[in-house]
Amino acid sequence: MAETGPQMMARAAERPFELEKITVPALICGTWSDHGLHSRSAFEGFRRISSSQKWLYTHGGNKWERYYSKDALSWQKAFFDHFLKGDDNDFEQWPRVRLETRVTQDQYEVRSENMWPIESAEYLPAFLDIAERGLAWFPPAEAGSQTFDAEAKEALAFDLLFDRDTEVTGAMALKLWVSVLDADDLDIFVAVRKIDQQGNIVHFYAKDGWRDGEVALGWLRISERHLDAEHYQPWRPILSRSRTQKVRLGEIVPVEIEILASSTLFEAGETLSQMYGRPTYPLLKQRVLIAA
Repeated sequence: MAETGPQMMARAAERPFELEKITVPALICGTWSDHGLHSRSAFEGFRRISSSQKWLYTHGGNKWERYYSKDALSWQKAFFDHFLKGDDNDFEQWPRVRLETRVTQDQYEVRSENMWPIESAEYLPAFLDIAERGLAWFPPAEAGSQTFDAEAKEALAFDLLFDRDTEVTGAMALKLWVSVLDADDLDIFVAVRKIDQQGNIVHFYAKDGWRDGEVALGWLRISERHLDAEHYQPWRPILSRSRTQKVRLGEIVPVEIEILASSTLFEAGETLSQMYGRPTYPLLKQRVLIAA
């Protein structure tokens, strides 16, 4: 009998691939537009393989359209010509990371970096302010909580207005304290949006050609919330997958949700809006209490 999707995922979690054993030259494409399918594995592969000859080509466009683009084909041809045909084309002097930073859906900037995550990244904490329904650089004066009804497809949004041009590149994470009021488990979905100066959502390309995508996505089933202490980083909470633990009614548990890697420029006067809750299609029917 063929394995189901969940069975395949469980088996892979028990016996993960040893990426560190890969030493061959590699050209890896990592895209901001394929969250939920290939994005995470591409960046994880680049980060973990042991090859001293590895390159990362990032982009935020439609994946197949970009794969056959003139620029992407020039990278592929130069890579294969050098390593398969032995051409002396100076490919090994090419930048190790081609970083594409999105401005709008079809406008972006490209620069070279030496590594991923990028060396200049500065990880800054922002705090949920329930009273102001915003994100702030300092903890709120008072604690608060907010309840929403997942069955009614409700979600919560917290906004951060930028007073200067700010590039958000790399992984993000969201930490919450959660209590489920009428169930023993919950799926939480997180979406990061860009709002322009006029209050309009700036959409980006997403999985399967979807054109109304977000900046970045993350999700977590809270019964799988336990973290891998060995590989944990505050901006990149890796799950241990070692045990499943449901929650008791009224119990408050901390959860940390990985938000997948992206690169987006927020100009002065634009807003980063972080939404979480239940997606618009049916999955679970539960209510949840979020405390900041």
